[in-house]
Amino acid sequence: MIVSYRIQRIQKDVFVQKTTCAWRQLHTSRAMLLRSRARRGLAEGESYINSECSLRITYNSNVLTSESYSCSADATCEERKDVRRCYCNEWFEGDGVTCTRSGPIDCSDLYAANRTNNGIYTIYPAGGSGFEVYCEMSSDGWTILQRRTSSSVSFYQNWNEYKHGFGVLTGDHWIGNDKVYKLTKQTNIHYELLIEKTNTEGSNYRSQYSSFSISDEGDKYQLSLGDFDGNAGMYCAKCQSYADF
Repeated sequence: MIVSYRIQRIQKDVFVQKTTCAWRQLHTSRAMLLRSRARRGLAEGESYINSECSLRITYNSNVLTSESYSCSADATCEERKDVRRCYCNEWFEGDGVTCTRSGPIDCSDLYAANRTNNGIYTIYPAGGSGFEVYCEMSSDGWTILQRRTSSSVSFYQNWNEYKHGFGVLTGDHWIGNDKVYKLTKQTNIHYELLIEKTNTEGSNYRSQYSSFSISDEGDKYQLSLGDFDGNAGMYCAKCQSYADF
């Protein structure tokens, strides 16, 4: 008598396509459950997700169960290291079914992710609602707060305009006090401030502060500056609020 025990690994998609039709049969026989488990190779507590990421099959206590499965709008269905499931997209974190935005929080974040072209980007400080800024990517990723090169945009504005910002990001503009506050209030995130000036004769001047932050509107955007370095002199030795600055 010749006895042969053979197994054959089936394609994942083939198993999934048969799941709906065979599901009732799988529940009618424990032997069939065990055989299906062996064919798939699912360990206790392990799950298999189909190629469209629309169905999850889990093996627990000799029982296969299925449930609907879907990716977050901020996730992608793909296979990584032989594991197919929903994976959160860049700048999001979570299990793929639920994804929460985690960045980019500023231009430095974008630069670290190899975004090296100058231009307008959307940032999300502290994972909150996003807003657009102009990023200078020539070195390390600088977030531009203000640019003033001509008289095309008036900087004689009222409190509300300075609160929300004005001008054009690709040209002369002020980003807005509220946005600066959202940037500099982030926990364990610290910023330095660089002020560059070129006079009508083409001479360049620089004022740099080792730390920089402002408070919120309720505190009249109180300014905090660190140590000074540069050849332009201290722009603000006695500032009390960012409006003074």
